[in-house]
Amino acid sequence: MCWTRANAGTSRKALELKAPIDGIITERNSTAGELIGKDTQIYTISDPTDLWVLAEIKERDIGAVCVGQEAVFTVLAYPGEEFHGKVVLLGNRVESESRTLEVRIAVSNTDGRLKPGMFADVEISTTAIKDALVISDTSLQSLEDEQIVFVALSDIKFEKRVIKIGMEQHGRMQILEGVKENERVVTEGSFILKSELLKGELGEE
Repeated sequence: MCWTRANAGTSRKALELKAPIDGIITERNSTAGELIGKDTQIYTISDPTDLWVLAEIKERDIGAVCVGQEAVFTVLAYPGEEFHGKVVLLGNRVESESRTLEVRIAVSNTDGRLKPGMFADVEISTTAIKDALVISDTSLQSLEDEQIVFVALSDIKFEKRVIKIGMEQHGRMQILEGVKENERVVTEGSFILKSELLKGELGEE
């Protein structure tokens, strides 16, 4: 009887992986040589041209926000520049500690400038007001429990006005009471006028 010895070889076959969407790999969850199954998540792929901004709105504002509303936001990477999106989903649960609701905003990012993980300051347009009287928020000063502005009566004379404000958007505030149309409201330098006002009230020179 004759015996022969054979070396057992291991056959390896390269597998081609196909992603269900176009995009870039943002996370690798497996390593070379690792045994994987049909349910193993190997890579995480995202499409950078369409992003979501996740914002939190206060509980008192929930009734004013709905799907389809326009949103404007800024990011630290591009100071002074505004980006636009649209509300596509409202959360179904208010956070117990912060008393806020999560809102999802869809954003087009075809130029790739926005990156996942960035922090954003978001404003959602809830109501359109026609013929509103508005001022810059740099005009507004707080004095005890009042909101005040200074109206220029002449080039050297100014008058303090207690005002009532309404909505705020993009650095502008709606004036409900205290200032009339065509009156000149001080913007730059309002803090200096407030300081001079306090000195007068305190009897200082």
